[in-house]
Amino acid sequence: MTQEQIEELAAIYGDLISIEGYNEYIVGVTTRNGAKPSLCYDRCRILAHLRDECGMEADEAVDHFERCIMSFDSGEMNPSFIDLAEVLNG
Repeated sequence: MTQEQIEELAAIYGDLISIEGYNEYIVGVTTRNGAKPSLCYDRCRILAHLRDECGMEADEAVDHFERCIMSFDSGEMNPSFIDLAEVLNG
């Protein structure tokens, strides 16, 4: 997703926090009862990027994701992560 697209979403949903370097893995915006909207990232594509582009083994990629990306804390506007179940689409 481009910065311009994120800004368009922010015009609709209000302030949205993005994780620097991972905008191309944004799949949309999540809304939950009682919580502010947040950007939603494709977890599987991030893990694939860490393995394929950063040269990490699968377990290293998961560890890095959990420690450095998923633990990103911006309060109540924390980004969300989803595992898109492609098996259900086919």
